[in-house]
Amino acid sequence: MKRTFKCAAAVGLASVLVTGCAGPRLVSSMSRTRDDRYRFIWYQNKSVPPFSYTSEQGLVDCRKGQSGQLEDCKPVKILFLDKEDK
Repeated sequence: MKRTFKCAAAVGLASVLVTGCAGPRLVSSMSRTRDDRYRFIWYQNKSVPPFSYTSEQGLVDCRKGQSGQLEDCKPVKILFLDKEDK
């Protein structure tokens, strides 16, 4: 009985670690540019309590097509540079 319980617990923990690590990507902000392009800021929680609590964020740039659907969506890479002291 104890061995069966340990095996079931190990399988349950492994499934949580493999499948439960990332939640859905949620849009937190949207903006529109002058040339009918749309930008979305998204975030995604990636955590397995009580082991880790992390999240990812990103920016996606899309174009509005003739049909009104968003097309040509691409992730935007953001690079922060330190200013040199003058």
